[in-house]
Amino acid sequence: LLYTIKFEETTMILFLWLLSSLLLSSWLAIHIYLYQMRKQYRHIPSLPLPWSLTWYQGHMPELFVKIRQKPHQHRGITLCDMMPYEECKLGIVFLYIQNLVLLNDVPIVTKLLNDRKTFTKRPMFGIFDSMAGVRVGGKFSLPGDLGSDVWAAKRRIQEKAFSRGILRDYMEGMNYVNSLFLRHMEMRSKDGNVFDIKTDFQKSSSDAVAKCGFDWPNELIEKYNDMLNKAADATNYCMGLTIKDPIGFKLPWTYPEAKANMRNYVLPIRAQIKEYLLENIEKERHKNNLIGHIIQSHEVCDVLTIDDIVDEFVMYFAAAMDTTSATLSVVVWYVVRHHEVYAKVLNEVDAVYGEKEELGFDDLGKLVYLEMVIKECMRLNGPAPAIGKQMGENLAATVDGWHFPKGTKFHILIDKIHKDPLYWINPYEFNPERFAPSNKITPYTFLGFSAGPRNCVGRHFAMMEMKTTLSMLFRNFVILDGNPSEIKLEMAGNYTAEPLKEVFVKMQPRNCETCQNLDGL
Repeated sequence: LLYTIKFEETTMILFLWLLSSLLLSSWLAIHIYLYQMRKQYRHIPSLPLPWSLTWYQGHMPELFVKIRQKPHQHRGITLCDMMPYEECKLGIVFLYIQNLVLLNDVPIVTKLLNDRKTFTKRPMFGIFDSMAGVRVGGKFSLPGDLGSDVWAAKRRIQEKAFSRGILRDYMEGMNYVNSLFLRHMEMRSKDGNVFDIKTDFQKSSSDAVAKCGFDWPNELIEKYNDMLNKAADATNYCMGLTIKDPIGFKLPWTYPEAKANMRNYVLPIRAQIKEYLLENIEKERHKNNLIGHIIQSHEVCDVLTIDDIVDEFVMYFAAAMDTTSATLSVVVWYVVRHHEVYAKVLNEVDAVYGEKEELGFDDLGKLVYLEMVIKECMRLNGPAPAIGKQMGENLAATVDGWHFPKGTKFHILIDKIHKDPLYWINPYEFNPERFAPSNKITPYTFLGFSAGPRNCVGRHFAMMEMKTTLSMLFRNFVILDGNPSEIKLEMAGNYTAEPLKEVFVKMQPRNCETCQNLDGL
């Protein structure tokens, strides 16, 4: 019996010793790995790392403090605050085993954005493949592909869908969408109450993509408009969660409501798009519009599946609806608070419209001041305050004297570039005159639509949509600030940045004799 007890004690001691040794060796191995990895970046400025038992966490504790202080702030903006010092244009943060180079040095950013093979798109935790068991964009859609030669071929084909000649053909559909939006806004403004215009812009944006880009029949747009909005909202919200909490989101019991929305709204939309394509793919293949060019672009792949084409549809809907509607909301927020700007916009819109009921394609080029206002709003509060890049596979590079080892991940701080006093006088001041045609903007200091080979493929379509929507609104309504006490616009979100709070407005028809005019705002 004593022998048995001693044997068990010895076994337990041996087990505990082995377990302790394993834990200690693992702890040492992790710290040695992190030390060797971080040593490669010692030439890049960073916030100090405390030498303690939590050293392996890197800058995670500081990041969590900033997130707790401003929980709704876009992560791209939060990371701007992680720079080692105010004037720093290149720094690094260590987040457990990940290193992230924060960058707002324009010469280096220029090279990163132009060299798509050395500096590829950063993977987004697999979110373009599937989320919550729902296929979203796939690995081979334009946003999901990290930058292969197939991506380049597809991109060249899809860009043709946004050429000037094809955009001209979209104008009829855009005016139809605006006529629906005008009727909708007339109903919204009828009772004279204050309302949040953000949701209305989401409806208009999804209609524009469905009608102009994908040539959906009018009855299909009206039938699925609400579902499209909810599907795009669910997709963008879950994309944000995968950025905010990439590990937690993959656990089956987390975020049940968000995952249910993906299943309830995205799956039916995918099924509807797939059914429509199966019935019409041969007819649509040769059309000179977005749907035709998407089909043609996928024919450069070795394997063409209908789901690959549906992936592109889903991503265009999600990306176009959220970014455009967010920008439209920001423009209205600024314009109604700056009466001199509002008056100039009205004068230009009235001059371009004249006696016409709707704009022609050539009229869009005459809305110069309105475009200046849109760009200034995107500079101050754009929908994409940061974008990610990484070194290509097994590549290292030296740019402007800075060496970046293989595997380096970059976080380009667009919001910080947009407010850099080196390039912008009084950078926090709302001043559309910055973008006057006579003013020369330093290349790669305005990244509202990104830049380089991976810039926004639909940038011309987005500007066309924003100009037509806003000019129609300003021509037909006096728009009043619904919340005058709000003097600062805060942006929120994890994927697309949008106004944190509702954009409250009160609208009155301009042809109403008893309504307020602009002078009375």
